[in-house]
Amino acid sequence: MHNKTNEIFFGEQQEIRRFGIGFTIAVVFVVFSALVIYFYYSAVTTFQDENEKIKQSHTELQKNLLKTRVDQAYSFVESIRLSSENRLKDTLKERVVEAYNAASFIYEKYKGKESEASIKGRIKDALEKMRYEDGKSYVWITDYNNTAITYPTNKSLEGKYIGDEKDNAGNYTIKKQSETARSQKEGFLRDYYSKKGESSSKKFEQIAFVKDFGRFDWYFGSAVFLDDFNRKVQDEALSALAGLRFDNNYIFVDTVDGYALLMNGQKLEKPEFVMELSDKNGVKIIKEQLKAAKLTQSGGYVEYVWHEPSLGKDMPHLSFCRMIDDWGWKIGSGLYTGRINDEIERRKEAFRQKIIKDTLIILSFMVILLFIGFVAAQIVDKKILAIFERINEKATALAADKESKEHGDGVL
Repeated sequence: MHNKTNEIFFGEQQEIRRFGIGFTIAVVFVVFSALVIYFYYSAVTTFQDENEKIKQSHTELQKNLLKTRVDQAYSFVESIRLSSENRLKDTLKERVVEAYNAASFIYEKYKGKESEASIKGRIKDALEKMRYEDGKSYVWITDYNNTAITYPTNKSLEGKYIGDEKDNAGNYTIKKQSETARSQKEGFLRDYYSKKGESSSKKFEQIAFVKDFGRFDWYFGSAVFLDDFNRKVQDEALSALAGLRFDNNYIFVDTVDGYALLMNGQKLEKPEFVMELSDKNGVKIIKEQLKAAKLTQSGGYVEYVWHEPSLGKDMPHLSFCRMIDDWGWKIGSGLYTGRINDEIERRKEAFRQKIIKDTLIILSFMVILLFIGFVAAQIVDKKILAIFERINEKATALAADKESKEHGDGVL
């Protein structure tokens, strides 16, 4: 009976010892694993957040860069246009001043020598010979009663009242010219007329300059259609824009009806229809750019895939476009956005390598900690074993003492 009790007691002790060792190692493993999982989760989350911030920051930087480039190109075109329009105004004024000087010379030369009618005739004859722009522009004479003294494109109106004449926008152009010349002595005006060879319903803007003659209640004037002038200015602007470069990027120009004027940084000799141009994902590039350009007055952005000549392959692109409304132009620029993706991939690869390196280090620490845990468990086990041995010795002594007393009682 005594031996049986000792065996059971010894077995329980061994179970407690095994549990103590296993529990110690398990606690070390669980705590360490939890720390490792937290470390990896925190590292990956932080890395992903950093990548997203880098990507967003890079995208905003690229958008601002594109908008700045296009705005600069737009301002460049406006400066060319303003400079050219000022040159046009100077040219118009020079023509009228030339007519004024010629008329004044004739007047002074024949004044008092010939009749007023003869002098007027000489001036009319001299000015009618002044033709410009292949005969499309000329100098006319009108009096302040709004009577046509000369009307080079319609001789039948000479000597007749033309004050009720309206342009295609409904403006009383002759009355406005008379008022300007009389009150201001000279000035520029804008009006709208149809052109020979074009539909009468189609209106073309023209700029005119008028100047008071100071005699006979006459004023002189000349005008030029702006579309003829604009074609020259547009050609000048396209040539200038073709020379603009931003690293490997450039300015492109298309018309609102889908014709490319400036493509891949090259001025096209003949406009090319590109309205249906699509990228490999089916994005109608020109149509989307037009939508973006018209979205706000300052323009908008479009993402698509474009063949990058400098790299020789299709690449993700971002473009910014805005309108030059009165020319019917969409002007824009684009850039390859894949560089940030390449940078992100490089970061990911570096991060993977770091994770592998850290994992090896962590595994080394885990082995060391498990070994330390095992040693600690062994130390604890020895302590427990020593306690159990003392307990066993006392239990054995008590059992032996009890047995001795029982035998003693039996003898008596």
